[in-house]
Amino acid sequence: MPPRLLIVLCRLPPIRSFVPRSRMPLSYSAAARGTNDTNMTPSSGSASSSAAAEQKQQQPRTRAANQEQKPRQVSDSTNPQAASASTHHEHHEPYTSATYVRRPEHQPGSSSLNSRPPARGGHRSHKSEPQVHVLTLLESPTHHAALTAQRRAHFPAHLNKLDAHVALFRALPAAELPRISSDISALCARTAPFPVTTARAFRLRQGVGIGVGTGAHEAKAVYDDLREGWAELGWLSEQDRGGFRAHYTVQNKEGDEAKVISTLANVGEWCKTEGSKGIAEGLVLWRYDRGFWKDAIEFRFGKE
Repeated sequence: MPPRLLIVLCRLPPIRSFVPRSRMPLSYSAAARGTNDTNMTPSSGSASSSAAAEQKQQQPRTRAANQEQKPRQVSDSTNPQAASASTHHEHHEPYTSATYVRRPEHQPGSSSLNSRPPARGGHRSHKSEPQVHVLTLLESPTHHAALTAQRRAHFPAHLNKLDAHVALFRALPAAELPRISSDISALCARTAPFPVTTARAFRLRQGVGIGVGTGAHEAKAVYDDLREGWAELGWLSEQDRGGFRAHYTVQNKEGDEAKVISTLANVGEWCKTEGSKGIAEGLVLWRYDRGFWKDAIEFRFGKE
């Protein structure tokens, strides 16, 4: 080889293998140019279509992820106004004339087995509930008026449907009314009227009650007498079988704890300084109608 040709060949750049840019992997093309993958824009048709396809595959997943997150971002539990509205609705709906239903344990023949709440999504209708009657003490008018005044002063006005009362039984089945009336008449014929007085005020879960002082023992004896004859028949509710404590409820279903505390103090002071006394004159049987008591039947104590 001539010396001049050898010199020319030595000065030529080294020969590198040639790969068309359109066939180079994206990462290889970036490395060859000394660029970063994240900042690189493909310049060839194949690399561009590959990146576009990958982007299209990622977009549906991104939209799906955003859709899954949206319900959690607008949950009622994080919205005080929505939570308040929900609580308000749940608190008032059971006490409307159209929707009120009794708790299962307050229905005739109920037990711990059938007093469970309905399954999720289920509901009870008052139309399917058995008709029941409530039995209370019949008390002298002035005493009754004094306790009713306390109830009207402190019971939530939009929920109060009743006067003050001492309830002995709350769910006597209407189907057994002839037997019930006969037993009450027989008991009243052998029972003498007895004095009743108010005792101290006491706290309920969402309200305040007033105990019966004088007369509590006699009222309990009336309850026990009737319960003994009815319990074996199997139609007393779980509540009516559970015992009896003579009292007047002057506040209940009050959601404001401060009001309950204030009522307990005020009623407690009234019981200490004034109170009330009267006479238990007999029993009253009421027809229960979605929170209201109607069609009263009086049975007078008759023993002299």
